[in-house]
Amino acid sequence: MTSGLCVCGTRWGFFLATELRKFYSGPLYLCGRDAGRTPALARRLKAAGFFLEWQSAVSDPRIRTILLALPHHLHRPVAEAAIAQGKHVFVEKPIAHNREDADAMIRAARQAGVVLAVGENVPFRPDIRLATSLLAEIGAGREVHTMAVNRTRPAGWRTQPNEMGGGVLIDFGVHHVRAVRILLGEPHRVYATAAPQTLTEMEGEDNATVLLEGTGWHASIHVSWAADIGRHPEFLVIADGGSLKLWPHGRYVDLYTNRPGWRSRLVSHIKPWRLQQALRSPEAQRQRRTISGDPFGYQAELREFLQAAARGTADTTSAEQARRDLEVVQAAYQSMASGKPVDLRPPAAPVS
Repeated sequence: MTSGLCVCGTRWGFFLATELRKFYSGPLYLCGRDAGRTPALARRLKAAGFFLEWQSAVSDPRIRTILLALPHHLHRPVAEAAIAQGKHVFVEKPIAHNREDADAMIRAARQAGVVLAVGENVPFRPDIRLATSLLAEIGAGREVHTMAVNRTRPAGWRTQPNEMGGGVLIDFGVHHVRAVRILLGEPHRVYATAAPQTLTEMEGEDNATVLLEGTGWHASIHVSWAADIGRHPEFLVIADGGSLKLWPHGRYVDLYTNRPGWRSRLVSHIKPWRLQQALRSPEAQRQRRTISGDPFGYQAELREFLQAAARGTADTTSAEQARRDLEVVQAAYQSMASGKPVDLRPPAAPVS
Protein backbone atom coordinates (compact mmCIF):
# COMPACT_ATOMS: atom_id res chain seq x y z
CA MET A 1 0.00 0.00 0.00
CA THR A 2 1.33 3.44 -0.93
CA SER A 3 0.74 6.76 0.81
CA GLY A 4 -1.99 8.09 -1.47
CA LEU A 5 -4.79 10.20 -0.02
CA CYS A 6 -8.28 10.32 -1.53
CA VAL A 7 -10.92 12.97 -0.87
CA CYS A 8 -14.48 11.73 -1.46
CA GLY A 9 -16.86 14.58 -2.28
CA THR A 10 -16.56 17.39 -4.81
CA ARG A 11 -18.25 20.23 -2.93
CA TRP A 12 -17.02 20.55 0.65
CA GLY A 13 -14.57 17.81 -0.22
CA PHE A 14 -13.02 20.01 -2.90
CA PHE A 15 -12.61 22.80 -0.36
CA LEU A 16 -10.83 20.41 2.02
CA ALA A 17 -8.62 19.27 -0.85
CA THR A 18 -7.60 22.88 -1.56
CA GLU A 19 -6.72 23.30 2.12
CA LEU A 20 -4.68 20.10 1.97
CA ARG A 21 -2.79 21.32 -1.07
CA LYS A 22 -1.46 24.25 0.97
CA PHE A 23 0.83 21.86 2.86
CA TYR A 24 0.40 18.31 1.50
CA SER A 25 2.49 17.47 -1.56
CA GLY A 26 1.89 13.72 -1.66
CA PRO A 27 -0.28 11.84 -4.17
CA LEU A 28 -3.84 13.18 -3.97
CA TYR A 29 -6.93 11.61 -5.54
CA LEU A 30 -10.48 12.93 -5.86
CA CYS A 31 -13.69 10.92 -5.84
CA GLY A 32 -17.03 12.22 -7.10
CA ARG A 33 -20.10 11.02 -8.99
CA ASP A 34 -20.14 13.63 -11.76
CA ALA A 35 -18.18 12.33 -14.77
CA GLY A 36 -17.60 15.87 -16.04
CA ARG A 37 -17.03 17.84 -12.83
CA THR A 38 -14.81 15.32 -11.01
CA PRO A 39 -11.94 15.09 -13.55
CA ALA A 40 -12.02 18.87 -14.06
CA LEU A 41 -11.63 19.49 -10.32
CA ALA A 42 -8.94 16.80 -10.12
CA ARG A 43 -6.93 18.68 -12.75
CA ARG A 44 -7.26 21.92 -10.77
CA LEU A 45 -5.86 20.11 -7.73
CA LYS A 46 -3.05 18.56 -9.79
CA ALA A 47 -4.37 15.26 -8.47
CA ALA A 48 -2.72 11.94 -9.30
CA GLY A 49 -6.08 10.56 -10.41
CA PHE A 50 -9.80 10.42 -9.73
CA PHE A 51 -12.61 7.94 -9.05
CA LEU A 52 -16.29 8.07 -9.97
CA GLU A 53 -17.40 5.54 -7.33
CA TRP A 54 -16.44 5.48 -3.67
CA GLN A 55 -16.23 1.68 -3.80
CA SER A 56 -13.32 1.96 -6.23
CA ALA A 57 -11.56 4.54 -4.06
CA VAL A 58 -11.71 2.56 -0.81
CA SER A 59 -10.50 -0.66 -2.45
CA ASP A 60 -7.63 0.89 -4.44
CA PRO A 61 -4.23 -0.24 -3.03
CA ARG A 62 -2.66 3.14 -3.86
CA ILE A 63 -4.84 4.83 -1.23
CA ARG A 64 -3.78 4.80 2.42
CA THR A 65 -6.03 7.54 3.84
CA ILE A 66 -9.58 8.60 2.98
CA LEU A 67 -11.34 11.92 3.63
CA LEU A 68 -15.12 11.72 3.47
CA ALA A 69 -17.26 14.79 2.77
CA LEU A 70 -20.46 12.96 1.89
CA PRO A 71 -24.14 12.98 2.86
CA HIS A 72 -24.43 12.08 6.52
CA HIS A 73 -26.22 8.76 5.98
CA LEU A 74 -23.26 7.52 3.89
CA HIS A 75 -20.67 8.12 6.60
CA ARG A 76 -21.02 4.70 8.19
CA PRO A 77 -21.09 2.44 5.10
CA VAL A 78 -18.22 4.23 3.36
CA ALA A 79 -16.11 4.55 6.52
CA GLU A 80 -16.62 0.89 7.43
CA ALA A 81 -15.70 -0.20 3.90
CA ALA A 82 -12.50 1.87 4.03
CA ILE A 83 -11.63 0.66 7.53
CA ALA A 84 -12.12 -2.94 6.40
CA GLN A 85 -9.42 -2.26 3.80
CA GLY A 86 -7.06 -1.04 6.55
CA LYS A 87 -7.31 2.63 5.60
CA HIS A 88 -7.29 5.60 7.97
CA VAL A 89 -10.49 7.65 7.74
CA PHE A 90 -11.33 11.32 8.26
CA VAL A 91 -15.09 11.95 8.09
CA GLU A 92 -16.71 15.37 8.11
CA LYS A 93 -18.97 16.30 11.02
CA PRO A 94 -21.33 15.06 12.25
CA ILE A 95 -19.69 11.69 12.73
CA ALA A 96 -22.94 10.03 11.62
CA HIS A 97 -26.65 10.75 11.53
CA ASN A 98 -27.33 8.62 14.61
CA ARG A 99 -25.42 7.24 17.60
CA GLU A 100 -25.76 3.62 16.52
CA ASP A 101 -23.82 4.34 13.33
CA ALA A 102 -21.24 6.36 15.26
CA ASP A 103 -20.66 3.51 17.72
CA ALA A 104 -20.30 0.99 14.89
CA MET A 105 -17.71 3.17 13.14
CA ILE A 106 -15.66 3.60 16.33
CA ARG A 107 -15.74 -0.14 17.06
CA ALA A 108 -14.63 -0.96 13.53
CA ALA A 109 -11.67 1.45 13.70
CA ARG A 110 -10.54 0.09 17.07
CA GLN A 111 -10.74 -3.50 15.86
CA ALA A 112 -8.85 -2.70 12.65
CA GLY A 113 -6.19 -0.63 14.45
CA VAL A 114 -6.65 2.46 12.27
CA VAL A 115 -7.35 6.15 12.79
CA LEU A 116 -10.93 7.41 12.69
CA ALA A 117 -11.05 11.21 12.93
CA VAL A 118 -13.96 13.62 12.55
CA GLY A 119 -13.72 16.96 10.78
CA GLU A 120 -14.69 19.24 13.66
CA ASN A 121 -12.61 22.40 13.29
CA VAL A 122 -13.82 24.17 16.47
CA PRO A 123 -11.03 22.79 18.75
CA PHE A 124 -8.48 24.07 16.21
CA ARG A 125 -9.91 27.57 15.79
CA PRO A 126 -7.39 30.10 17.15
CA ASP A 127 -10.16 32.33 18.51
CA ILE A 128 -11.64 29.47 20.55
CA ARG A 129 -8.19 28.64 21.91
CA LEU A 130 -7.53 32.30 22.73
CA ALA A 131 -10.93 32.64 24.43
CA THR A 132 -10.17 29.57 26.55
CA SER A 133 -6.92 31.18 27.70
CA LEU A 134 -8.78 34.41 28.58
CA LEU A 135 -11.43 32.77 30.77
CA ALA A 136 -9.38 33.37 33.92
CA GLU A 137 -9.46 37.13 33.22
CA ILE A 138 -13.26 37.35 33.29
CA GLY A 139 -13.92 35.21 36.36
CA ALA A 140 -16.49 32.58 37.25
CA GLY A 141 -20.28 32.31 37.04
CA ARG A 142 -20.11 31.93 33.29
CA GLU A 143 -22.72 31.79 30.59
CA VAL A 144 -22.26 31.40 26.83
CA HIS A 145 -24.62 32.54 24.11
CA THR A 146 -23.99 31.45 20.53
CA MET A 147 -25.70 32.55 17.34
CA ALA A 148 -25.33 31.51 13.72
CA VAL A 149 -28.02 32.98 11.47
CA ASN A 150 -27.78 33.19 7.71
CA ARG A 151 -30.03 32.72 4.72
CA THR A 152 -29.33 29.26 3.34
CA ARG A 153 -31.30 27.28 0.80
CA PRO A 154 -30.40 23.61 1.31
CA ALA A 155 -31.16 21.21 -1.52
CA GLY A 156 -31.09 17.50 -2.21
CA TRP A 157 -30.14 15.24 0.68
CA ARG A 158 -29.83 18.20 3.07
CA THR A 159 -33.61 18.61 2.98
CA GLN A 160 -34.22 14.97 3.99
CA PRO A 161 -34.01 14.09 7.72
CA ASN A 162 -33.50 10.39 6.98
CA GLU A 163 -30.29 11.27 5.11
CA MET A 164 -29.29 14.38 7.06
CA GLY A 165 -30.19 13.11 10.53
CA GLY A 166 -32.19 16.30 11.17
CA GLY A 167 -31.82 19.87 9.98
CA VAL A 168 -29.71 22.92 10.78
CA LEU A 169 -29.00 21.72 14.33
CA ILE A 170 -27.15 18.55 13.34
CA ASP A 171 -25.55 20.20 10.32
CA PHE A 172 -24.25 23.41 11.92
CA GLY A 173 -25.39 23.54 15.54
CA VAL A 174 -23.10 20.60 16.29
CA HIS A 175 -20.16 23.06 15.96
CA HIS A 176 -21.61 25.21 18.72
CA VAL A 177 -22.22 22.23 20.96
CA ARG A 178 -18.50 21.48 20.79
CA ALA A 179 -17.61 25.12 21.46
CA VAL A 180 -19.76 25.19 24.60
CA ARG A 181 -18.19 21.96 25.82
CA ILE A 182 -14.70 23.40 25.34
CA LEU A 183 -15.46 26.78 26.93
CA LEU A 184 -17.65 25.65 29.84
CA GLY A 185 -17.53 21.88 30.27
CA GLU A 186 -19.98 19.03 29.95
CA PRO A 187 -23.72 19.76 30.01
CA HIS A 188 -25.96 17.58 32.15
CA ARG A 189 -29.32 18.85 30.87
CA VAL A 190 -30.64 20.05 27.51
CA TYR A 191 -33.86 21.74 26.46
CA ALA A 192 -34.61 22.64 22.86
CA THR A 193 -37.33 24.23 20.79
CA ALA A 194 -37.85 25.61 17.30
CA ALA A 195 -39.86 28.46 15.81
CA PRO A 196 -42.35 27.80 13.00
CA GLN A 197 -40.67 26.63 9.81
CA THR A 198 -39.75 29.19 7.14
CA LEU A 199 -38.08 26.94 4.56
CA THR A 200 -40.97 24.76 3.46
CA GLU A 201 -38.74 22.77 1.09
CA MET A 202 -36.92 21.36 4.14
CA GLU A 203 -38.35 18.44 6.10
CA GLY A 204 -35.81 18.96 8.88
CA GLU A 205 -35.84 22.05 11.12
CA ASP A 206 -34.54 25.32 9.63
CA ASN A 207 -34.00 26.85 13.08
CA ALA A 208 -33.36 25.70 16.63
CA THR A 209 -32.80 27.17 20.07
CA VAL A 210 -30.99 24.92 22.54
CA LEU A 211 -30.46 25.59 26.26
CA LEU A 212 -27.64 23.66 27.91
CA GLU A 213 -27.05 23.47 31.65
CA GLY A 214 -23.89 22.34 33.41
CA THR A 215 -22.38 22.61 36.86
CA GLY A 216 -22.38 26.33 37.64
CA TRP A 217 -23.09 27.48 34.09
CA HIS A 218 -25.66 27.63 31.34
CA ALA A 219 -25.55 28.28 27.60
CA SER A 220 -27.90 29.08 24.76
CA ILE A 221 -27.40 28.08 21.13
CA HIS A 222 -29.43 29.62 18.33
CA VAL A 223 -29.00 28.52 14.73
CA SER A 224 -31.15 29.41 11.75
CA TRP A 225 -31.10 29.25 7.97
CA ALA A 226 -34.18 31.44 7.63
CA ALA A 227 -32.68 34.92 7.09
CA ASP A 228 -29.60 37.13 7.13
CA ILE A 229 -29.30 39.50 10.08
CA GLY A 230 -26.01 41.23 9.34
CA ARG A 231 -22.95 41.41 11.55
CA HIS A 232 -23.24 39.84 14.99
CA PRO A 233 -20.94 37.95 17.39
CA GLU A 234 -20.87 34.19 16.98
CA PHE A 235 -20.06 33.58 20.65
CA LEU A 236 -20.64 35.74 23.73
CA VAL A 237 -19.06 34.56 26.99
CA ILE A 238 -20.28 36.36 30.13
CA ALA A 239 -18.84 36.03 33.65
CA ASP A 240 -18.85 38.02 36.87
CA GLY A 241 -15.60 39.76 35.93
CA GLY A 242 -16.24 40.61 32.30
CA SER A 243 -17.09 39.16 28.91
CA LEU A 244 -15.68 37.94 25.59
CA LYS A 245 -16.98 38.37 22.05
CA LEU A 246 -15.93 36.01 19.26
CA TRP A 247 -16.79 36.92 15.69
CA PRO A 248 -17.67 34.65 12.74
CA HIS A 249 -14.54 35.55 10.75
CA GLY A 250 -12.31 34.46 13.65
CA ARG A 251 -9.79 37.30 13.24
CA TYR A 252 -9.93 38.62 16.80
CA VAL A 253 -11.47 38.24 20.25
CA ASP A 254 -12.87 41.25 22.11
CA LEU A 255 -12.29 41.32 25.87
CA TYR A 256 -14.34 43.49 28.24
CA THR A 257 -13.38 43.49 31.91
CA ASN A 258 -15.32 44.90 34.86
CA ARG A 259 -12.10 45.87 36.61
CA PRO A 260 -11.01 49.47 35.98
CA GLY A 261 -7.85 49.56 33.88
CA TRP A 262 -5.50 52.36 32.93
CA ARG A 263 -8.00 53.68 30.39
CA SER A 264 -10.68 54.05 33.07
CA ARG A 265 -8.29 55.75 35.46
CA LEU A 266 -7.20 58.18 32.76
CA VAL A 267 -10.76 58.91 31.65
CA SER A 268 -11.83 59.73 35.23
CA HIS A 269 -9.80 62.97 35.00
CA ILE A 270 -11.32 64.15 31.72
CA LYS A 271 -13.69 67.11 31.58
CA PRO A 272 -16.44 67.82 30.63
CA TRP A 273 -18.53 65.06 32.18
CA ARG A 274 -20.31 64.17 28.89
CA LEU A 275 -17.00 63.42 27.18
CA GLN A 276 -15.93 61.37 30.19
CA GLN A 277 -19.12 59.29 29.99
CA ALA A 278 -18.65 58.71 26.25
CA LEU A 279 -15.11 57.47 26.84
CA ARG A 280 -16.33 55.19 29.62
CA SER A 281 -18.54 53.27 27.18
CA PRO A 282 -17.84 49.53 26.91
CA GLU A 283 -16.57 49.89 23.34
CA ALA A 284 -14.08 52.54 24.42
CA GLN A 285 -12.80 50.14 27.11
CA ARG A 286 -12.68 47.13 24.79
CA GLN A 287 -9.42 45.17 24.48
CA ARG A 288 -9.14 43.58 21.04
CA ARG A 289 -6.83 40.57 20.78
CA THR A 290 -5.99 39.90 17.14
CA ILE A 291 -5.27 36.49 15.64
CA SER A 292 -2.99 35.59 12.75
CA GLY A 293 -2.82 32.53 10.54
CA ASP A 294 -5.61 30.14 9.60
CA PRO A 295 -8.67 31.60 11.40
CA PHE A 296 -10.85 28.50 11.06
CA GLY A 297 -8.37 25.74 11.90
CA TYR A 298 -9.05 23.60 8.83
CA GLN A 299 -5.40 23.07 8.01
CA ALA A 300 -4.59 22.32 11.65
CA GLU A 301 -7.24 19.59 11.91
CA LEU A 302 -6.09 18.01 8.65
CA ARG A 303 -2.45 18.10 9.75
CA GLU A 304 -3.32 16.37 13.01
CA PHE A 305 -5.18 13.62 11.15
CA LEU A 306 -2.30 13.01 8.75
CA GLN A 307 0.18 12.92 11.64
CA ALA A 308 -1.99 10.34 13.43
CA ALA A 309 -2.24 8.29 10.23
CA ALA A 310 1.54 8.45 9.80
CA ARG A 311 1.97 6.92 13.27
CA GLY A 312 -0.10 4.01 12.01
CA THR A 313 -1.76 3.10 15.32
CA ALA A 314 -5.42 3.03 16.30
CA ASP A 315 -6.76 6.44 17.34
CA THR A 316 -10.47 7.18 17.80
CA THR A 317 -10.15 10.13 20.21
CA SER A 318 -11.57 12.62 17.73
CA ALA A 319 -14.43 10.29 16.84
CA GLU A 320 -15.34 9.74 20.49
CA GLN A 321 -15.62 13.49 21.07
CA ALA A 322 -17.77 13.85 17.94
CA ARG A 323 -19.95 11.02 19.20
CA ARG A 324 -20.59 13.05 22.38
CA ASP A 325 -21.52 16.12 20.31
CA LEU A 326 -24.00 13.96 18.42
CA GLU A 327 -25.40 12.62 21.70
CA VAL A 328 -26.12 16.19 22.87
CA VAL A 329 -27.74 17.06 19.52
CA GLN A 330 -29.94 13.98 19.60
CA ALA A 331 -30.98 14.79 23.17
CA ALA A 332 -31.99 18.24 21.88
CA TYR A 333 -34.14 16.58 19.21
CA GLN A 334 -35.72 14.41 21.90
CA SER A 335 -36.48 17.55 23.90
CA MET A 336 -38.03 19.23 20.85
CA ALA A 337 -40.32 16.25 20.36
CA SER A 338 -41.38 15.95 24.00
CA GLY A 339 -41.37 19.61 25.00
CA LYS A 340 -39.42 18.65 28.12
CA PRO A 341 -35.77 18.91 29.20
CA VAL A 342 -33.60 15.82 28.80
CA ASP A 343 -30.91 14.78 31.26
CA LEU A 344 -27.54 13.70 29.86
CA ARG A 345 -25.23 11.05 31.22
CA PRO A 346 -21.58 12.02 31.80
CA PRO A 347 -19.36 11.33 28.76
CA ALA A 348 -16.95 8.44 28.69
CA ALA A 349 -13.96 10.65 27.81
CA PRO A 350 -12.86 14.22 28.63
CA VAL A 351 -13.42 16.88 25.99
CA SER A 352 -10.55 17.73 23.65
